[in-house]
Amino acid sequence: MRAKVGIVIALLGLAACATARPPGVRITDVAALAGTYTGNINEFELPARPVRMVIHPDGSFEITAAEPRGFRFNGRVVAAADGNLVYNYDQDRNKGRGVVYEGGGRRQIVLDSDNGRATITVDKSLP
Repeated sequence: MRAKVGIVIALLGLAACATARPPGVRITDVAALAGTYTGNINEFELPARPVRMVIHPDGSFEITAAEPRGFRFNGRVVAAADGNLVYNYDQDRNKGRGVVYEGGGRRQIVLDSDNGRATITVDKSLP
């Protein structure tokens, strides 16, 4: 029993040390997100891969993922009524919602697919 309690306490301690994301930022104009971001795509049953995302002021974007099974797609991101993002690419076959975080001189964008099979996390330095 003591061993189980010790394990639980250790896991809680590790969770407390994990880096927390800064608060989400409300986005009303996607032009503010324009720029080049880098990060990873995590897809169901595949290892994480590097990804590059270029967002244009009009909300159009290009995503390029590395091998294995690399890809390059164009899409669109818009500001949702709740201040988060809605995106789609690959002729609407891939779509979902996103959140923008800012803190520590960086902006991070996390896009979660509607089907739960992929998360794209990219970031860049803020000026």
